[in-house]
Amino acid sequence: MDIDFDVDTGRFCLRAAGIFRHADKILFQRKIGDERWALPGGKIIYGKSSNEAIEREFVEPPTALLRHQHPMR
Repeated sequence: MDIDFDVDTGRFCLRAAGIFRHADKILFQRKIGDERWALPGGKIIYGKSSNEAIEREFVEPPTALLRHQHPMR
């Protein structure tokens, strides 16, 4: 069960995110059709820790092909 619920301004979803750094580069992700970039992460499942959520997200296979981009330029 995910930790999320409706609030007056929308929906609250408890997430955890992690920084993946390799060769002085940081991994960001973006969903198809979304203009926002984010650190890799996902929802925290009730009874699990934020560390477990981050580990799960880094182990799960990506749902789209990875491409080299420069979102911060």
